[in-house]
Amino acid sequence: MNILKLIIILFLFGSIASYSQMETHYRIGAGIITTQILGDNPAKLSIINTSSKDDAVTGGSFRDAQPGVQLQFLFPIDEEAKFRIPVSLSYSFFSGKERVNYNRNIIDYYSHKLNIIGVNTGFQYAFLPVQFVHANMYAGVEVSLNYINNIDIEWYRDYLNNNVFKDEIYKTPPKEDALRIGGLFKLGVEGRLRKNFYINAGGAIGIMNLIGKNDNRGELLTPITMFETIESNVYTMQVYILIQYNL
Repeated sequence: MNILKLIIILFLFGSIASYSQMETHYRIGAGIITTQILGDNPAKLSIINTSSKDDAVTGGSFRDAQPGVQLQFLFPIDEEAKFRIPVSLSYSFFSGKERVNYNRNIIDYYSHKLNIIGVNTGFQYAFLPVQFVHANMYAGVEVSLNYINNIDIEWYRDYLNNNVFKDEIYKTPPKEDALRIGGLFKLGVEGRLRKNFYINAGGAIGIMNLIGKNDNRGELLTPITMFETIESNVYTMQVYILIQYNL
């Protein structure tokens, strides 16, 4: 964790310091972000496979979009602010839960959780100004540093109408934390709300683990390595809505 903090500090400090000489005003935004895993990555599969026809695999149970928060700084590099350098920090909360009726007297509950800290920087270009609504459409490419941490896997067995057996909770040692470098392509719109306040919203398609894969650890976003021999690419779609203040 100390190494991660050092990397993030150097990453942000180096980016901000290099932009500090610019005369244009920068912009600060904060809001929500969601992350949806694309394709057939095992992170979307069930934790427990109840079908005898499918391959045995311990999935991540992250089928739906996962919530998070984001803080972003934008540094314009020209007078019209068409070219900008973004620096952002996000924190996403991944959570998957499942219920399996073992029989009419036993119900099993499975829970898998992890957090992802993301640090992004890159380049944006505002290519379509819409003057009458004080808005700009923009596109961008960014490099992302993703730290997967706080991984937890739990199995809870509930005995119904049974005074003989007590309910049981099983904790399985999860995978170790992971640090990966990825990238994304972003498309969004920046529209004025009032005076210096804007809404900055859009979406991004990217890959979470372009650099740093470790096949010995198995898949990036599943809880245990059983039946796993490789780390597949994790493709994502993100949607974000930020309230932005232009200084």
